[in-house]
Amino acid sequence: MSALGVALKDRWNPLGAVFVLILAVALGISIVAFDKLAVAGLFGLIGFCFFLRFPVLGLYATVILLLLSGTGGVIGAGGIHVAVPLTLAKLCGAAALAAWALNLLSRRQSWHFGWEVILAIIFLIWSLASAVFSDNRAEQLPEWIRLGTLVGFFVMGVDLLSGGETAKKRLRAYIVIICLCVFLSAASAVAQYFMPSTYIEGLDGRATFQETGGAIVDPESLAGEAAIRVSGRAQHSNWLAFTLLCVLPLNAFWFTVSKRKIFKTFVVAATLIELAALILTFTRTGFLVGVIVVVLLALKQQIKSSPYRFVGLALAAVLGWMILPGPYKERVLTFRQYTGSKSVQTRAQLQAAAWEYMTEHPIKGIGLGGFGFRMMEEPNEAGRIMKIVVDHYAWNPLFIGVHNLYLQIGCETGLIGLAIFLAFIVLLMRHVHLAEQRFKADGDDEWRTLAATLQVSLVAFLISGIFLHALQQKVWWLIAAGAMGLCLIAADAEHREKDVKPAQA
Repeated sequence: MSALGVALKDRWNPLGAVFVLILAVALGISIVAFDKLAVAGLFGLIGFCFFLRFPVLGLYATVILLLLSGTGGVIGAGGIHVAVPLTLAKLCGAAALAAWALNLLSRRQSWHFGWEVILAIIFLIWSLASAVFSDNRAEQLPEWIRLGTLVGFFVMGVDLLSGGETAKKRLRAYIVIICLCVFLSAASAVAQYFMPSTYIEGLDGRATFQETGGAIVDPESLAGEAAIRVSGRAQHSNWLAFTLLCVLPLNAFWFTVSKRKIFKTFVVAATLIELAALILTFTRTGFLVGVIVVVLLALKQQIKSSPYRFVGLALAAVLGWMILPGPYKERVLTFRQYTGSKSVQTRAQLQAAAWEYMTEHPIKGIGLGGFGFRMMEEPNEAGRIMKIVVDHYAWNPLFIGVHNLYLQIGCETGLIGLAIFLAFIVLLMRHVHLAEQRFKADGDDEWRTLAATLQVSLVAFLISGIFLHALQQKVWWLIAAGAMGLCLIAADAEHREKDVKPAQA
């Protein structure tokens, strides 16, 4: 018998063959019963089988599709509707998560996790309790399911990025994939600015923009010139700005691991395009947090200074001011707009209501996703606006946000939920800082750079949370998984070093 025949014989598993046969029969029945929806299941099954063999590829594919999938839609034509619209990203993520879990259980592999993972799971469980005991539990539970998928991805990502001899290679590829996908989103956003066909105008368009995507024409301007606020693949200018603020610091690591000059040049060009996209979101958050990000990168020695660079920066500032859109100067750089803006006044009403709900329900809150249902009943201008978009434009109340991460969590999950989440963040920040110190002591500049830039990304998330309800934003959970993976890699290296020293003695 040939070597190939022996290998196949050794790998033959009768139970596996029976399992495959059962799957084939079930798939045939489902295709007859469910028609086009079963095709989606077929692709999910194929992905599951592939990811079962290569789990980390499932992680990478899910990251790419999550960041580039854009507006979610129903799979299949001809009136097939499902409770939660299935996208390719969700199919891929479900297949990857199932394959990872089966690998973990069947092969009895060690599960890599830290206290942050445990706290994230506890927060998820507490959020479920808050939703179950809310007044609108049936309507609010889908928001918990959405959070559950993100936490599940976080747990899977931490495990796949931190174990084994190739952990650093996997984490490096993971971070570069995130940076590249966000660059593509930024490039599409810049393209939107020059494509009037993508502009969304009027209340009708703004109420349904998440179904179509595009650039919102914001008429809020004292000079009468509207701002064309791009969204890229993020579906809203606020979320594009948030994504860019969280990922831009990681470009320093991307630049460091790019060994050839042409790749380094590409990273610089990508960064400039991302900065242009950040400006074209016309967001005050983008400007304020962006300045803090630049200062932190300089303090972390990720922005090198020299006389020539100062001169170049000055020239770029003068040129940038000349070509900067007028509405940006008025909306973002005219600081009296920060208090007189109608959008700022509306946000103040949203946050005042959230504070009231949090103080009225300090233990369990009003339930995850419950803010919108309460807010649209408020007898103020913000409440009336929310009720109009819900009643007349079929806007889902789950998507009505507080525009403040901490008030969002506090009013919906109570002070206990807020305390758990803050403990998760503080612990993650501390461990990333310790990882940076370890890599610095070892003289490992590449991984010290990653630890430093991840800290800046986390700070960008925390400060952006003052202005945005960012709990459910997928990019934040992707970065958190990378940060936790880095912490476990650093801790594992330290443990191995301690084990080696007694053996040498």
